[in-house]
Amino acid sequence: MTSLRTESAWANQSPSPPSYLPVAGTGLTDELTFAQRVYNVAAYLRELYVHQHVVQPRIDAVFQKYYPGVESAFEIERNASINLVNTPPIFDFSRPYMPRVNFVGAIHCRKAQELSQELSSRIATSTDGFVVLSTGFTVQWNRAPSHIRRAYLDTFKSLPNLLFIWQYDADQLADLPSNVIVKPWLPLQDLLGHPQCRCHVSHGGLNSVIESVYHGVPVVGVPLTSRGYDNLLRITARDSGVLIEKDEFGADTLTAAIKEVVGNEKYKNEMLIFQDMVIDVPYTELYHAAFWVEFIERHQEVPHARSGADRLNFLQYFLVDVIAFFLFVIYCASAVIYYSVRIVFRAVRSLIGLVLGGGKGQKSVPKSKKNN
Repeated sequence: MTSLRTESAWANQSPSPPSYLPVAGTGLTDELTFAQRVYNVAAYLRELYVHQHVVQPRIDAVFQKYYPGVESAFEIERNASINLVNTPPIFDFSRPYMPRVNFVGAIHCRKAQELSQELSSRIATSTDGFVVLSTGFTVQWNRAPSHIRRAYLDTFKSLPNLLFIWQYDADQLADLPSNVIVKPWLPLQDLLGHPQCRCHVSHGGLNSVIESVYHGVPVVGVPLTSRGYDNLLRITARDSGVLIEKDEFGADTLTAAIKEVVGNEKYKNEMLIFQDMVIDVPYTELYHAAFWVEFIERHQEVPHARSGADRLNFLQYFLVDVIAFFLFVIYCASAVIYYSVRIVFRAVRSLIGLVLGGGKGQKSVPKSKKNN
């Protein structure tokens, strides 16, 4: 299972034109200005360089320690017969990919099951439904800054008609509002699939974001990492949620974002459209993944699913050698034309000078000499 980040796409030779495909961590979408394209190309080259010359050698050192003589990690990834990608096919921005790439994102998603009696009874008493707040295992709340926790608590207090179900694994809070339930672990899919779920406040983890799409719940994004930020951009680009920038986070912005998503039906409607496209498939992702794994087991190697790009280096793949050749040919042709025109021009100018010079000589002969 892999992603289609820059380095993974390079390994399986799926084209990733930086003219419109944003590099992970740049915070860009697929609509780029000139300056953003320049930045994206620089990020693309940096990503490939760091992965090939910094990350891969360290991985290879570990491989050689425990499996002496094994191929490099890059060759193993490049020679893979199949690549299972951990996102749905339309979750990411539209892009080309090789035949051996198969999207099986949402493979972990399922229909919601019945909630516990405790959660069900509390949800039933909520006037305007409930909001889920999850951070996966990224956040250790006992180590979170106090002003961050205070921002959440102030938000809860300012929205008393909403029930907040918060994944919180630290010590019990003394001033916890009555409209808040805290749990160290949440049955997230069961909550997201509940008809009273109005919004999901997410840190941007890929699985939780995909689960929000699968269950049709709009998102308020509070990204904690660059990868989470990228995942949430896929939501906001489809008007299925809003995103709070790191330097803008606070009780006021969080409250305003939740009010916007809960109160504006646009986000719910757009998320339902997004959901419909993700789940409208002829077979489940599990079946799809199982089929291709068994297909490879039956046929072993599938050369028709590979391309000649596997045997090209960086300069050959991007036609740098061909472009350099054409530039050289154009330069040579331009030089030949330039010097040819220059020689012809000088010859014509000399000829004109001779003709004009000869005519002037005849006119200067005295009339007396002609009479004699």
